[in-house]
Amino acid sequence: MQRFDYPKWTEDLLLQAMESFVGLVIMLSFVYTCISTVKVITAEKEKQLKEAMKIMGLPGWLHWTAWFIKTFTFLLLSITVMVILLKAKWYPGTDHTVFTNSNPFIIFIFLLLFICATITFCFAVSVFFSKANTAATMAGLAWFLSYFPYSLMQQRYDDMSLAEKLLASLCSNTAMAYGFKLIITFEGIDEGVQWHNIWKTTTPDDNLKLGYLMIMLAVDALLYLLIAIYVEAIFPGEYGVPQPWYFPFTYSYWCGKPVESLNIEEEPIENEFYEKEPTHLQTGIKISHLRKEFSKKKVAVHDLSLNMYKDQITVLLGHNGAGKTTTMSMLTGMFPPSSGTAIIGGYDVRTEIVGVRESLGLCPQHNILFDELTVKEHLYFYSRLKGLTRQESQFEIDKYIELLELIPKADSPSSTLSGGMKRKLSVAVALCGGSSVVMCDEPTAGMDPAARRALWDLLQSQKKGRTILLTTHFMDEADLLGDRIAIMSGGRLQCCGSSFFLKKKYGAGYHLIMDKSKDCSVEKVTSLLQKYIPEIEVNLVVFRNYHYISFDIQ
Repeated sequence: MQRFDYPKWTEDLLLQAMESFVGLVIMLSFVYTCISTVKVITAEKEKQLKEAMKIMGLPGWLHWTAWFIKTFTFLLLSITVMVILLKAKWYPGTDHTVFTNSNPFIIFIFLLLFICATITFCFAVSVFFSKANTAATMAGLAWFLSYFPYSLMQQRYDDMSLAEKLLASLCSNTAMAYGFKLIITFEGIDEGVQWHNIWKTTTPDDNLKLGYLMIMLAVDALLYLLIAIYVEAIFPGEYGVPQPWYFPFTYSYWCGKPVESLNIEEEPIENEFYEKEPTHLQTGIKISHLRKEFSKKKVAVHDLSLNMYKDQITVLLGHNGAGKTTTMSMLTGMFPPSSGTAIIGGYDVRTEIVGVRESLGLCPQHNILFDELTVKEHLYFYSRLKGLTRQESQFEIDKYIELLELIPKADSPSSTLSGGMKRKLSVAVALCGGSSVVMCDEPTAGMDPAARRALWDLLQSQKKGRTILLTTHFMDEADLLGDRIAIMSGGRLQCCGSSFFLKKKYGAGYHLIMDKSKDCSVEKVTSLLQKYIPEIEVNLVVFRNYHYISFDIQ
């Protein structure tokens, strides 16, 4: 018997030491990046900024692309420095480096694939959580666990089959550690990793090749990305409408549904508390038997049916907890309805929320603003999301900063604005970009009287060509702005109609109280008043006080 030849091996104490811990060191060097990336992505979801941007037209692929580019740019700089340090001459008077013989470009490509897998790993972890702190904690745990297969299998590495090693490499940290193990082995035989040997084994008794690991890192990156996209679609978290688990296999997901097929019959409501529907106006929003039931049988919205019309402002009026915000959340796709549906722009909110959002502008109760962006940058960003050109976006910026009297603060970050100015900017964000359907949830909350009046004037001037839905619990605001007012209480629609209809129905209106003297003729006074106010009539007599009422004063 004669032993097979074994490649020449250079005795390098540094390489021998590195073989056991270099993978661990690199894994630890990226742990902070992983945790911080997952945290900021989840924080965006927790603050509802992500869903608000999607409502305003941000495609899901563009959201992930933006985060990928931002994180990739930072990590690209990191691995560039890392490769420079690995190839730097640390031994005075010699040409030795940490990886003396290896091609630095191959090491760079290997690390490049690793950071791509790292970024999509962060995406995949973030979609499982809605709270930033919880997500950050679990991201750190998942990051360490992805290195665990390498540590566990290191003792039996020589006995493992190629399939087992590749399966373990589905964990990106394990693939990275295996890769550096091979690079160090190539260094030990004075060959280093080169283009001609990435598809060769380092020793006769090894079956793993660096080329396989580079492919596995690319597979990891793609696999993690697909997990992120799929889980986000079927489990969007606290906000968003979940897709069915089989959505990738549906025709509508890839090709969409024709608008004509998404239609529900209008059901005229025959009720003394509902004013007759106008026939000369185009319907912008059709709500049919909408219901939202939360856990423990808590019903927030009961069987809501309502039509809202183009060129009008429809006001949902009600106290806190009446169901106004929940209704708006279902219309924007932040909550899925328990039953019933709504059609906006010809699209069903249950199945075609992406189509609904193409024409939607939203001003929620909280401000959907980024602290670092200026007033101009906010309007530019959201206008571009709506598909406007640079020139059109600039026109929108100039238009709304003038209408809302924000010119002095146009270049100021939103974090420096007062509460009232932030609400103004949030309304401008909803209106910009030519949104044909605009929803404002208590837009004047926290504003002073002058600012409220200015915002009222803006909404009145911008309703032409739009369907505007506004919620409030201020009766004066509803009276002034609402072409139609829908009053909700306990999750149910109590009545709906114009301000005049509701005042007439519920006995409000304009009141005149006359204190009659002994010689006064009530008939003559009434006749005189009716010459100028034909509909005025005596409503109540209390001793000498005569109470007149009219529902229309021209």
